[in-house]
This record gives sequence, structure tokens and C-alpha cells, in this order.
Amino acid sequence: MGTYEITDTATGKVVTTLNASPAAANSTSQVKVPAGKLTNGKTYSFRTTTFDGEHYANCWSAPVRFTVDTAWKPTAAESALGLANTYSDAADITAATSSDSTYASIAVTEDNIVSIPWDGKNKSISIKNDIMPNQLSIPEAGAKGTQVGGNVVYNTSGPVDTVVQPTADGGSRTLNILKSSAVPKTYETSFQIPAGMSVVTHDDGSVSLYSPGDTNPDVAPAKEAAAFFDAPWAKDANGRDIPTSYKVVGNKIVQSVEFNASSAFPIVIDPGFWSTTWKITKCAATVASVVFALTPAGSSTKIWTAVRLVKRIGVKKTANLIRTYAKRRKMTSAHRKAVAALLGITAVKNACKF
Repeated sequence: MGTYEITDTATGKVVTTLNASPAAANSTSQVKVPAGKLTNGKTYSFRTTTFDGEHYANCWSAPVRFTVDTAWKPTAAESALGLANTYSDAADITAATSSDSTYASIAVTEDNIVSIPWDGKNKSISIKNDIMPNQLSIPEAGAKGTQVGGNVVYNTSGPVDTVVQPTADGGSRTLNILKSSAVPKTYETSFQIPAGMSVVTHDDGSVSLYSPGDTNPDVAPAKEAAAFFDAPWAKDANGRDIPTSYKVVGNKIVQSVEFNASSAFPIVIDPGFWSTTWKITKCAATVASVVFALTPAGSSTKIWTAVRLVKRIGVKKTANLIRTYAKRRKMTSAHRKAVAALLGITAVKNACKF
């Protein structure tokens, strides 16, 4: 949870202080300012501090200025982005560092350069790095995108709008907004499969690209773990989960969305892609060397529970779970406890820094 302090920039006086409801890690916190506290046309600033249930942050955030305009109405692009962010992990979006005539948003992260095109219909998302650059098509995107804070929004006259977001871990997230029941139930994303690499589907619905010889999930990568499509999700206007899944067809990943007459529109769906570098390789190799040397007799209950998880899903998927944990993303309680136990092992903790 957090505390928000709003100040009148003209007088320097605090107008109100508000406490936000608790928010999940890496999700967006928000508060509603009571009527009468703010005046139309005036400029204010707000700052915030967080509380994790035990401790407050050591300081306030930097102040952010805003002007109240009761006549303002969001553009079509801003409306689509707001809807997409309602159900996505908006806090992990990275800022665009530049743009050019081809790409509306170019984001440089620690590992990758993610470029999102103006023309989403005829151009692809470009992900560049030293290990495995890739090109991803954008399902249902229009030919003219609008850049909004690093996001690129493709509004169309049809039943689907699309938002593409560059993420802080060097990947991209494509959010399709299904506006009515007149939409397709399948959405295709094409991607590049380098020669000799294999596509592996995991039991949680996610999909990975692996180097030659690295398809055995119980063996650490001999080379790099190339990339992942995170498990798909879909939510309707009431926040209910809609059944969705991936199927790999050649060099395309097809997301199926099983909405029905009881589903409330609009529905937001998400295939998220990230391209990994040496960090996953190093983490997976260490998990393999440590975990497969452990025995039940020499391990605590928590550690052995974590070992069973590793043996079930493999070291590569475990490394991805540790990355998810490090980024404070949503994950199951069982996975969170298992990862916490693994990170209690010094070698794993030192090797798996994301």
C-alpha cells in the first residue's frame, strides 16, 4: 500500500493526504481524490511513499505535476491504453529512448533494443541483442500507430484494437482488445526460429525457443536459452479469466480465446515475449549443478520441495521462474515459496541475479 500527498504548487500547501489500498507487487497503485479537494484549472503536484506491511520507504518519491481539466477527454489511443493497463503489469513498461521514421518507440534496455513500428500491419516488432535477435508480427494491428509514453497503440475501425509495450526486461507485450463478440477467436504471432533451434511448449502454457541439444528440460543449457513466450492470459470486462491457450504452427504462435455468451466485452488478451541472454544460461546451469546434487536426507523440507519442482519443470523453466520472482511479477504461492527456498542457497542466489 502507499500514501499519496497532493500539494498546491502555487501556495506550497498540502491539499490532502490519501492512503491507497494494498496493491500486488509490480502492479499499479491508485487512489481516488474526494470531490472538492481539487479545483479545475489549478496545477498541483503529488508524491508518494510505500508501505510493505512492516516498513515505510525511506523517502518520498519525486513530485509529479498535473493540472486539473474537467473538460479533458481521452483520445482513442489513450482509452485503449488505459483499458489494456487495467489487467496488465503496467509497472514493468520501459520508456522509449527514441523513435524514427520506421519505429514509433525504440527502447534500449540492459540486454536488448526493442523497436515497435508505426505501421503494425506491415512491419514487425524488432528485438535486437548479441545472442538471438528476432522479429515478431503484431496480430490485428493497424497500419498507423500512436505513441503514448513508450506504448504504441493501433486503433482500428474494426472490432480489435492493439497495444504493444516494450518491457523493462528487454521483451515486448502485445495486448489485443476485443471490443465485441464479432472478433476472431484465434490470433497469430509470427516469429523467427533460428536454424537448429526448437520450440518447446511447457505445462503452464508458456513456450520457449531452445538451442540445439537443449530441449531436455532437466539439463542445463549447453548454450543460451534463447527466448520465451510467457503463459497467455485473457480477462473480460468484469475481470474474469477467459480460457486461452497457445498452439505452435510452424513459425507462428496461435493464441485461442474461448469466450462465450456470458463473457463481458471488451476482453483483453496478452501474448508476452522476451528474449534472454547469458543471465538465464548462468542461472539454469547453477540450478542444475546444485539441485541435482542434493538428497532428501541432507535437505530441509522447503529445499526438497523446491528440488521436486525443479525436477518436474526443468532447470530452464526454473530459471525463468526465478526471473519472474526477481521482477516481483505475479506467480503462484507454491512457486514463490519454492523460488525463495532456492534463493536461500548461496550459489543459486549469486548466479541468478536478474
